[in-house]
Amino acid sequence: EYFFMDTYLPLFQDLRLQVKLGQFPKLWRCPECESVKIDMEKRQWSLDKNDSSDDFTNILRKLIPLHIPIDYFEGYNTLKRISEKNSWPNSPKGIFTSVAYSKDDVFKIWAANKVEFGASLIIGQHGGHFGTSSLSFDESHQMKIADKFISWGWEDPNISIIKPVGNLKEFNTKVNYSSKGFALLVETELPQYSYHLRAVPISSQMLYYFEEQYNFVNALPLALQEQVLVRLPGKTSLGDFNWSSELRWQDRSPNVRIDSRKQTIKSLVKDVRIVISTVNSTSLLESLIWNVPTIIFWDVKYWELKES
Repeated sequence: EYFFMDTYLPLFQDLRLQVKLGQFPKLWRCPECESVKIDMEKRQWSLDKNDSSDDFTNILRKLIPLHIPIDYFEGYNTLKRISEKNSWPNSPKGIFTSVAYSKDDVFKIWAANKVEFGASLIIGQHGGHFGTSSLSFDESHQMKIADKFISWGWEDPNISIIKPVGNLKEFNTKVNYSSKGFALLVETELPQYSYHLRAVPISSQMLYYFEEQYNFVNALPLALQEQVLVRLPGKTSLGDFNWSSELRWQDRSPNVRIDSRKQTIKSLVKDVRIVISTVNSTSLLESLIWNVPTIIFWDVKYWELKES
């Protein structure tokens, strides 16, 4: 039996896949973690010292015990108990996930145990940036823990576990665009502080990114500026990054329209003539698979790409 966690429904419901695997789809729900309080007394320790007198290393020794996630320290035994008591398969042949390997602690400890006893871990690509970025902790980590990685179409001759299948998120979907529509300028926001190892603008480099966007739009003739719809990012799982992007656009490029985000990009595309992607992420790959004319507009100084 194959265990599918957080998979994309269009792929999951495909009859050909069900026949090949010899099983019908099942809907699995993840149990919630129990709340466990931090115990500061148990965290009053530091890593062993060495001969280094480097200030950064010394403070790191003290900070690491304070920042270990509660689930991996005080709550580890509780987490382990929850993972052992759930109703998931005892001996799956393979485990498929796209995001739970990173975001779901119950799944992580359960999957790690099953992999130890012979189950294969198969990870499906989730979003963009994979296979193109010169630096991506997410990609590197997944290549190390997966037995197979299902990509949205890219390959790497040096990594045999990658299997190019296509965009799992848009499996068997069709989208029409308008040859007389407007231009959709897809924007992004990233945190004001570095939080992740990826080849993206970080911290104050976002100000340069914003300036680049205004300059691009303001260089267009007025008639074209009025045909641009700016798609700002919504709030993410990390929260609101407080860049006040809409106010910035209203101040710098008052002639463009700001998308209200009442529709998905897929819904918007029916009225779009061209997509202008300003970020190495999911939206770019989606517009390409929908076969919408697409312009990539970014500075490779901040969105560094692999030589390949």
